[in-house]
Amino acid sequence: MLGWAAGCLFSAGCAVSPGEFRLVSEAQIASAAPLPVRAIYEGAVRGTVVGLINHPVSSTSAGIAAFKNRTRELVPVEAFLSDANETPDARAPGTAGFERFLDQNGLAPATRGTLAFHVDGEAFFSRLNQSIAEAKSSIDWMVFIFDNDDFALSVADRLKARSGEVKTRVMMDRLGSVMAGYSPPATPLPAGFAMPHSISHYLRHRSDVRVRKQPNPWLVSDHTKVLMFDRTTAYLGGMNIGREYRSEWHDLMAEIRGPIVEELARAFDRSWRRSGYLGDIHLLAPRRPRPSSGTAADGIPIRLLETAPWVYDIERAQIAAIRASRRQIVVITPYFTSKAMLVELQRAAARGVDVRVILPRDIDSEVMRLTNAEFAARMAEGGVKIHQFPGIMHLKAAIYDGWVCLGSANMDTLSLRINREKNIAFSDPETVARFRRQVVERDLRRSTRLSIKVLQAGRASWIMPLGKQL
Repeated sequence: MLGWAAGCLFSAGCAVSPGEFRLVSEAQIASAAPLPVRAIYEGAVRGTVVGLINHPVSSTSAGIAAFKNRTRELVPVEAFLSDANETPDARAPGTAGFERFLDQNGLAPATRGTLAFHVDGEAFFSRLNQSIAEAKSSIDWMVFIFDNDDFALSVADRLKARSGEVKTRVMMDRLGSVMAGYSPPATPLPAGFAMPHSISHYLRHRSDVRVRKQPNPWLVSDHTKVLMFDRTTAYLGGMNIGREYRSEWHDLMAEIRGPIVEELARAFDRSWRRSGYLGDIHLLAPRRPRPSSGTAADGIPIRLLETAPWVYDIERAQIAAIRASRRQIVVITPYFTSKAMLVELQRAAARGVDVRVILPRDIDSEVMRLTNAEFAARMAEGGVKIHQFPGIMHLKAAIYDGWVCLGSANMDTLSLRINREKNIAFSDPETVARFRRQVVERDLRRSTRLSIKVLQAGRASWIMPLGKQL
């Protein structure tokens, strides 16, 4: 909590999960004084105090887990990582042996489905609009941010128009959406446009859209982005609802179909009940049996990975993949603050793996810009190749030999250890090759490799105590 608050004050962007909010100048803060007050109220007061009343079990658990992981970042990472030569399996990521290792170590088993990749806002939101228009029975969205700018309102209007015909539920992170709503956009709004005070009120007004806000006990957020239609199609990745995701930032959403969507739908139902007035009483409800994993006709095996209080499957799976990699690792992330990932990538590079990390040139938080610079310099000194993407990039994905992991999670402490996140992972050769062509190779071509000299010149070691908490 202290690290998050310090980050807010330092960057003037008040970033709960770095990069979801735009940098705000001192003049803008002065002209919008309620911003930090509202953030403190929504997160520290309402999100925690009210959360403890309605969600005493889950809020207390989240607080203890957050404290444990905040403290963990104060310990040298070498003290709790095992030997550099340890590998989970003799087979590389992308093989059946690696998948068996993940199964044997308690990660959720794979369920079948099909995947398509939508890169950047123009491709994704045109597809999303089509799905809104074609929905037959239900629209269920879970987002970190539902902004209140002109583009977000156009999406809201589409939902409102369908809500009389289709059951429509929208769940957003309380703190994420409040902070985004009070943060001015990077580009000018249309003349005469007035942002509504509350996007949740706007969605409900003269419509049948049902809206719930996720609580934020101890400033723990739900950073997930999953948008579902008819419980048969889902979009998962890095994009929220707002103009920067539509036209300003480089990002990715995966379109998912098949039996695995029912798993995402069940997770949405649990979160929906948890964020209601009955709160933790939902924990008493019996869980439904896991849906069928599907057959070969239903697509490829896709593994759903999560971060939640006491659940670190996204981090665990990727550390296993790093340790088992033999040829190449490419990590694409807007924010890199994970000590564990830093050490593991250096170790992989030291044993001859071609390790590359793509980071953005531009970033919307000064704290995270400096932290990225410091981590990038340290990685480069350990043999990792650092590439700089031109502009703002919000895409979160990685490929380890023949295994891909993508979703909402950054390579930072918040995403891997504190907030709620959802990623998917897969190793089907054709789908991995398609992802490599559509995303990895294109981003590598667009990016510039930075020399160690350049990286060392931009480092800021003094930022590490704060940056590691984000």
